[in-house]
Amino acid sequence: MARASPADAEVEVKRAALECSRSAVLVAGSSKFGKYRVASLSDFDAIITGPALTEAAAEGVRGSGTELHLAAPA
Repeated sequence: MARASPADAEVEVKRAALECSRSAVLVAGSSKFGKYRVASLSDFDAIITGPALTEAAAEGVRGSGTELHLAAPA
């Protein structure tokens, strides 16, 4: 049997929090898209990220039915 890593436990906690929440907003840097997966995009009510998000990734978010908000550069 494979031993669970701390990262596995962290993913479980994040998924449990999503299941218990009334609404969920993901705030993540645009460089994180396509690298990590804790939940489906459609599990979130809104996603806030930076303006460097690729158009393909933005279309994927919009296609999931999730609101997309691009933060203005600082």
